[in-house]
Amino acid sequence: MATEEKQIKNEQKQELVGIFCLYRKVNEMVNPGVFYLKRTNDDDIEPNKLTIPGGHIEKEEKPIDAIKREFKEETGLDLNTRIIEFQSFNSFVLASVNNGQVAKIEVNIYPFMTIIDNLEINKIVNEDGVHYVLINQNEFKNEFGDIENNEKKLKEKYTTADVDALKLYYKNISTELEKISVENGSKIEVSLIH
Repeated sequence: MATEEKQIKNEQKQELVGIFCLYRKVNEMVNPGVFYLKRTNDDDIEPNKLTIPGGHIEKEEKPIDAIKREFKEETGLDLNTRIIEFQSFNSFVLASVNNGQVAKIEVNIYPFMTIIDNLEINKIVNEDGVHYVLINQNEFKNEFGDIENNEKKLKEKYTTADVDALKLYYKNISTELEKISVENGSKIEVSLIH
């Protein structure tokens, strides 16, 4: 029996942040990539799917402060690298509600990107049982290179909001991954993207 999906209109649209964390190993010939979290089985929002770190913006909180707080909460690490802010966009998330129904909740998303050198996944702390997944540059291109034609399939593996963000910013993220690969071992200066 399929779960019923219903649309919930919010009086005030929820605001979320998310960050694409590109990783690389400095001075090593390791393929760079993107860091993802795997939602747990019992998560209320799109369980078992891959997602970038992020979450809700609290009242009176700026998006940049929210992403730093959420990243710390989800990984135990401070986000003290250069952060690139993309233009916000509207999307939705699928959340479990009463009686096994799935609600489609409208959200406004503030996406960011950063580059983390020498990410050590074994130092990441999360008390919620979340697993971490590193998707290297080649896998990322294979997954998202033809996003327009594979959107439905991608939304089975990744959260809806993440796929929507990549429809807008895949080229930016892919370009940065390419720079990291070519300039391995050097610091990359990137400008604010709007």
